[in-house]
Amino acid sequence: MSRKGIGAKQNKVLRLHIFGPGYGESVAIELPSGKWGVVDCCVSNRNPGVLGFLKKRGVQKLEFFCLTHPHADHFTGAELLLDEYDGRIARVWKYGGFSTKDILARLHMLSMATHERNKDPEAIRTADKFCKVMRAFVKLRKALPPDCYRHAVAPLDLFADGEVSIEAVRPCAAMTEELQELVMNKRVSDGCLVFLDEEGHDLNNLSVVLELKYGKTSVLLMGDAQGEFDAPGKALLPTVLKVPHHGSVNGLWANTTAPSSSKPKQSKIQIAIITPYSSSGLPKAHMVKRYANGSGNLFVTGSKTFVPSTRIVAGLANCRAVSSNTEYCTVEITSGGSARVVSA
Repeated sequence: MSRKGIGAKQNKVLRLHIFGPGYGESVAIELPSGKWGVVDCCVSNRNPGVLGFLKKRGVQKLEFFCLTHPHADHFTGAELLLDEYDGRIARVWKYGGFSTKDILARLHMLSMATHERNKDPEAIRTADKFCKVMRAFVKLRKALPPDCYRHAVAPLDLFADGEVSIEAVRPCAAMTEELQELVMNKRVSDGCLVFLDEEGHDLNNLSVVLELKYGKTSVLLMGDAQGEFDAPGKALLPTVLKVPHHGSVNGLWANTTAPSSSKPKQSKIQIAIITPYSSSGLPKAHMVKRYANGSGNLFVTGSKTFVPSTRIVAGLANCRAVSSNTEYCTVEITSGGSARVVSA
């Protein structure tokens, strides 16, 4: 569909461009005003993903960038985007609970221990990638006013632009403090590389959950959040749901309020989007079925019928595929409470 046919300003729609067919996750948010923001970033020189998309669209400035949590499939290559928009990012939001010093002081030791213990070929490489991202964030923090560089600990109003508002609804301060204590007490000698998915499941509860409101419409972007949905006063049935944790059974929405076949008359989410993740073989077929039953339209980025990769990498206990697929899905949202998936 042509740019003219979509027409953000003419149609007054909010658009979510959701990337992540197998390798990682990014969400580009196109506001009705024509402004842009990005939540998470997983790109590379070979697979430019959301960065290539923004450059092709001629986006000159980002109103915000949010890193929901420090897992490789959400941060790998984020420094490329931050460098591309150096001096042209108005606001930065990131997970709370850890200072840059806390992380960098331990990260090298953790990665070395994991490498020695498991002979994991990715441990040191991933630590190096994360250090690059952290250096980019340090540069941003020094350049931005204090109120434009926020640790997104809920509840926190983050942004407003016309009829659109964005709020962090999770995690709360108690959750971040509890998780910080848990992670910082891990024994470095055990080599628990908490920034990788193999042993970093604890950090999923650190995921920033964003609620976007546009008139009568609500959107939940849930990162990799796990556990019970505990945001008092928040609508438990959004118009659009970016399904948490790649459709895992452990995802925040799955164990509490996701409609199931046993409740056929339950109200449905208009649109749910799952970003598959090859390294963990997600989503599983039964969870795809569950979310399909609970939504008017379920979209799995890259393929409506996801087939996990089976390529095994030595030293790892899971499947880890490298994908050059840059497919994404676009969701158009109106202020009146309707949404639809638009072909890219």
